[in-house]
Amino acid sequence: MDELEQKFVNAGYFLIEGFNRAEFMSAAILPEIIYSVSPCICELHPPMELISWIKGNSIDDYQKQLELPDVMFLEAMFEIENLFEKKGFGWNSVFSDLETARSFAARFLQNIQKLKLFQIVSPWQVVEKILLETNETTVIQHGVHTLVEKKEFLKLMPNDLLGYEIIGYDMGQFHSFICNSLETRFKTELEVQFNIRGYIANLEDALKAADYCNLESTGAEDGYWFPVGMREIPLNHGNPENVKDSQNSTFEVQDV
Repeated sequence: MDELEQKFVNAGYFLIEGFNRAEFMSAAILPEIIYSVSPCICELHPPMELISWIKGNSIDDYQKQLELPDVMFLEAMFEIENLFEKKGFGWNSVFSDLETARSFAARFLQNIQKLKLFQIVSPWQVVEKILLETNETTVIQHGVHTLVEKKEFLKLMPNDLLGYEIIGYDMGQFHSFICNSLETRFKTELEVQFNIRGYIANLEDALKAADYCNLESTGAEDGYWFPVGMREIPLNHGNPENVKDSQNSTFEVQDV
């Protein structure tokens, strides 16, 4: 499968705090620090609890984590609530705009040590199925659904992506294949190729792994499983090696 000819759909921007690999995870496949869009694995910033009417973990604890004075923390809450109303920030902690995500990180997340900014992209082959499976009629629509629905098609060169993660949509949350240590079974049973970043190396293997997760016999977490391309984008205060700024990359917005 020729990666140069693959099309993707923008699925949003995530500010992800790296997670130190747990003992039950495969050290032979996964790196020491893992970056996933699943809140089961990594902390996504900011949490939805910054919106006043959403209840969950203590925002006082989050303020302490950010080391922000009261005035700045209230400013962060106001900004996220305003963005949510305008669909610039959606469930679950996804930004719809690159510069908004960068600006929020620069202003409020300077004390998060392992923070990185990622764009996730959906292969066009699974777009319609994603829209069907993530369509919520009784709860808040997931931000990824809202963005994929726009069908902003992108054409990416191979080195624009770090690789592919397999995620499972379940009641407004994303699981990761890592939750059930499926990385080992992907490699041994499906002969899936991983790269040094712990992501699946090519789209063909990623589609195969997602199909495997959707089999009842696999025993993955409940939900619809699909691959997403992981694309690291520099934050304002850092420029990772071998990563292109999205504004200078080779993707093109395609007419639908």
